[in-house]
Amino acid sequence: MKKFIFIGSLALNFIALCVVLLYLYRKREPLIEKIVDRKGSAHIVMLGDSHIQNGKWNMLLGRTDVKTIGWGGFTSEQVALLLPLVLSNKPKYCFVLCGFNDIGKRCYQASNVVENLNLLADSLQKHNIIPVFQEPFYQYDNPKVNASIDSIRLGIKQLCKIRNIKHIDLNPFLSDKKQLRQDLQKDRIHLNDKGYEIWAAQLKSFIKTNNI
Repeated sequence: MKKFIFIGSLALNFIALCVVLLYLYRKREPLIEKIVDRKGSAHIVMLGDSHIQNGKWNMLLGRTDVKTIGWGGFTSEQVALLLPLVLSNKPKYCFVLCGFNDIGKRCYQASNVVENLNLLADSLQKHNIIPVFQEPFYQYDNPKVNASIDSIRLGIKQLCKIRNIKHIDLNPFLSDKKQLRQDLQKDRIHLNDKGYEIWAAQLKSFIKTNNI
């Protein structure tokens, strides 16, 4: 009887341990971010709209020093207003992706997106933070929006060339025939897990190449 009780106790302890480990595995991204918050600083801030918000960046990049600051539906102007949150994390680098939600607004112009990024770059560099701009990627099966995205991409390329700001073009890896790859999208706009893995692979390559 004692033997069965002992075996049963071991089994229950093993199950409890598995439950705890499963919980920690599922919650590891917010747990890492809490550690970053307690340190009061992050080496990298990922800044942008829902595309940034939905990424589990510490896990994707294999790091423990990334802070995610993303808000769904934010335009480039609204993203720029998040600067105080960026500064509070004292990062060395700020990777920015926005512009999607500007498209379709009444006063939308690609030049406005670029100007907002230009002003954001000014503010970041003033505080010794290195900006890295990521070009918006296409949507799936939406040629009209994708034409606007091309205009924003061109403006970002020109801005980064003039100001010597590093930028990343994700479209060669996420898109096919000027639209987001069907196998990487979940709602024609946002990426699925496979899409985020491809995105993260490009960021890791960029980070390694630039010793970030």
